[in-house]
Amino acid sequence: MTVEVYGSDMCGACQATEEFMEENDIDFEHKDILKNPDDAEDMADAIEDCNAEVSCEITPEKKPAIPIINTGDKLIIGFDKE
Repeated sequence: MTVEVYGSDMCGACQATEEFMEENDIDFEHKDILKNPDDAEDMADAIEDCNAEVSCEITPEKKPAIPIINTGDKLIIGFDKE
């Protein structure tokens, strides 16, 4: 599965996430939730689907934020390079 990165072109953390993916040869698809309502809806569905099958990991800030990274079996909310 291609990793989905939900975010915005105006989001510094989103840009850092995509740079990290490129530097590490991770295949990803950029989904801009501000420009594309369908992407925003897909992101909301992914968050809603967090359950025993899809684990959700929130970065150290402990608050929902973009980017939201969907690997297929894990949803990562926020970005922390470490």
